[in-house]
Amino acid sequence: EAALAAEEEKKKQLWEMTLAVDGELTRVEERLAAEEARQRDLVKDFLSKEAELSQKIKGLQVDLETTRAGSAEKESYYTGKLSEKELEMTQGIESAEAARVELVATFERERSELSARI
Repeated sequence: EAALAAEEEKKKQLWEMTLAVDGELTRVEERLAAEEARQRDLVKDFLSKEAELSQKIKGLQVDLETTRAGSAEKESYYTGKLSEKELEMTQGIESAEAARVELVATFERERSELSARI
C-alpha cells in the first residue's frame, strides 16, 4: 500500500512537472510567434522604406539629369554668345586696322602733296 501511494505520488509529481514544462513551452512558443510577427513587421517596414528611398533616389537622379541638361543648354547659349562677341571683336579690330592703314596712307599722301607744294 505504501509502495502504491509512493508510486501515485511520483506519477502526480511527474504529471505536475509535465504540465509545468508544457506551460513553459506554450509561453516560449507564444514569445517566438510574437518575435516572428515583429520581425515580419520590421521586414515590411524595411521594404516599404527601401521602396520609398528608391523612389526618392530616382527622383533626385531625374532632377540631376534635368539640371545637367539645363546647365548644358545654358553653357551652349553662353558659349554661342561668347563666340559672337569674339567675332564682333575680331571684326572691330580688323576694321580699326583697315581704318588705321587708310589714315596712314592719307597722312602720307597729304604730307607728300604738302612737301611737293613747298
